[in-house]
Amino acid sequence: MSAAPRVALYLRVSTDDQTCANQLPDVEERVRSRGYEVARVYAESVCGRDPARPKFSRMMQDAAAARFDKVLVWRFDRFGRDARHALSAFLQLDALGISVESVREAWLDTAGPLRLALVAFAAVLADMETAGKSERTKAGLARAAKKGKYPGRPAVPAGVLDAAEAAWRGGASMAAACRAQTYRQAPTAENPAGKARHPSAASLKLHLAKKGAPEAARWKVRGLRSGEGAGKA
Repeated sequence: MSAAPRVALYLRVSTDDQTCANQLPDVEERVRSRGYEVARVYAESVCGRDPARPKFSRMMQDAAAARFDKVLVWRFDRFGRDARHALSAFLQLDALGISVESVREAWLDTAGPLRLALVAFAAVLADMETAGKSERTKAGLARAAKKGKYPGRPAVPAGVLDAAEAAWRGGASMAAACRAQTYRQAPTAENPAGKARHPSAASLKLHLAKKGAPEAARWKVRGLRSGEGAGKA
């Protein structure tokens, strides 16, 4: 009897506010149904267009060391949203005899003879979807601005972010530190008491970056204006 194929599970979400757990049920069912052996699991929160993905880079290193035979992803855009980078990574894996399989795209199993064409098609689709989302978001914000509306959450009170920072520095994960803090939005006609909210991990990162926290140097922080956080310890 031949040995079960060894698979590496690559799970990715774009932000710390999201979770890879939503991808696991489908991926684990594929592993069971096809009799795969899980050799490695790589899960991270990072933009799919970012070439500097620590867990993805580790996966590629392990691939070169022949630690698995196949990469299994929930959907190909989890593998990457930049077409050139995704194709480059696929070609490296292909040269090592390692295929890429997508759970949600039944047609995408790169063990077949059309593997390069399939991956190129999937990579371009992921790239186009990202570009389309960006354009739709910009158009929506422009329409709202013309009506005098500026979507988005209200600013998180500084005291709430200070408390989240203290919890994080005390050893809590960033997500847990944020969930432990609660503040209320301004009252509205629909919700006179004001809606209860938790600060997001992105808000805490921005808060730390503005204070010049040294840890922020390794993060890509949205909303940080030129000069903010510079020169602070």
